[in-house]
Amino acid sequence: MSTDSTTTPVAPTKDIWDSETYSKKVAPYVPALTTRIVGMLDPREEDHILDLGCGDGVLTSQISTIVSSIVGIDASANMISAANVNYSTHNSTYLTIDAVSITCPKIQSSLTAHLPSSTTPQFTKIFSNAALHWILRPLTPDFTTRDITPLVNFFRACYDLLTPGGRFVSEFGAQGNVSELHTALISALIHRGVPPAEARAASPWLFASTGLMSTALTRAGFVIEHIETEHRPTEAMEADVQSWIRLFGAPFLNKIEEFQAREDAVREVAEAVEGVGRRPEDGRFVIGYVRLRFQARKPE
Repeated sequence: MSTDSTTTPVAPTKDIWDSETYSKKVAPYVPALTTRIVGMLDPREEDHILDLGCGDGVLTSQISTIVSSIVGIDASANMISAANVNYSTHNSTYLTIDAVSITCPKIQSSLTAHLPSSTTPQFTKIFSNAALHWILRPLTPDFTTRDITPLVNFFRACYDLLTPGGRFVSEFGAQGNVSELHTALISALIHRGVPPAEARAASPWLFASTGLMSTALTRAGFVIEHIETEHRPTEAMEADVQSWIRLFGAPFLNKIEEFQAREDAVREVAEAVEGVGRRPEDGRFVIGYVRLRFQARKPE
């Protein structure tokens, strides 16, 4: 299928992603730790799947060997370029699209246009692994109004892209995910004169509770078939954890103008979490991942 992304919008924010760093140095475990969520997805030969936040396409390409077609989208042009070069298959399509924009009818049409002409103009399943906490950050409910309408609108757009009986299956960071690093990154900014509210706002993540997700999905029309959280401590590939901080913490670090000051912040964060995550028995650093998984169905 086509891999042309020239007509689709690229996210306006700075592209922090690098496939080589992500897949080989910092987080090669992401596509490896997917047995549970792929089992929930239950990909089948007749499926036409939309993969939200597909990254460099490692997992997308694996799923493509089972299903009829799969369309992977990601806001990072760097990751989509890597997907097209390394993981393109005859029935996969990779597009540079920020998933938040699927609420736009024009974007929805551009996605369904990549479905085989012999099928219904909707996907049978929507899938997202390790991405929704990034995708949904701009839709974080205001703490004052607690208005979740933007979240509901996003899930309603997903609902509209599915065939009746279709399912949305996802795994992503839950409330409390990487809390030790999250806190240390905010603190490092505050120590450098960034106001606390601004430091908190620099976070690129929405780590949602099951309650928030259940409410938003239900209001969008979905029937929740399963939702769960799991505390899953995960070994960092880099023993000094600084590569993790530089990549995933980039939106925090970008608040610091000077390179050396950013590197000082990286070291401060690493030192702050040293006694929390380092295992004395083998010296490996373990990050406190907490995952949320859901399976939601569009009624027939």
